[in-house]
Amino acid sequence: MKNLLLLFTIFGLTACTSSDSDSDNPSTITPPTIAETIIGNWSSQTTNAEGSFLNRVTFTEAGEMSIYILVTTTDGTVVEEIVEGKNWTLNGDQITTTDTLENDVDTTTVTVVNQNSITILTPEGDVIALTRDSDYESKLEQIWVATRTNVDCDVTFTYDFTTPNELLVSNYNGCTEVTQVVTESFTQTGGILSGSLSFVDENELESLIYFSTQGDKLYISDIFNNNIGLPMFTKL
Repeated sequence: MKNLLLLFTIFGLTACTSSDSDSDNPSTITPPTIAETIIGNWSSQTTNAEGSFLNRVTFTEAGEMSIYILVTTTDGTVVEEIVEGKNWTLNGDQITTTDTLENDVDTTTVTVVNQNSITILTPEGDVIALTRDSDYESKLEQIWVATRTNVDCDVTFTYDFTTPNELLVSNYNGCTEVTQVVTESFTQTGGILSGSLSFVDENELESLIYFSTQGDKLYISDIFNNNIGLPMFTKL
């Protein structure tokens, strides 16, 4: 599974693109640098006899990066759905990324094709093409919904982060038809696309969760409980 996630991460990096300037006299225009080009949202989707692979990537000027990966079979069954948060640096045409949860480091080579297209050369020698995506926003301060399917019924989680430093949790249990509502205050560390949220209850017991967001998707895991994650959240 680790190798699979690493492969997806490399694919995710290919979502960087360039913002080359079209000009009738290119010799008088300084082309944009790779660093200027890759800022923004990128995507790539491929389909073959086994299924489809969707990858969305966001690079920010602050050196943050988030990746959303969805792998499905031909009948639509979800094989893998993840959101990963990373920090990135650029040295020449080499992009180095560091995972904000597990601290894994990867390096790939990027080539600017034009303002809306780039290619990535992976360490394995694969060349992957990515295209600039629409200007969507990635941030935690939304209302998010996720559903966990149990044997007899579903449990629906609603997380509301729209109030600064406050989380409103509403969990609906389809078995008992009971909704549990809790409001908790937290302290956020890290970046905008990914980081940690620290909660302290009335007994001064601390809990810490990791989050990473990419467009309309949010991943949350319990750092104090072996990084166990909730189902994938979707923006309401």
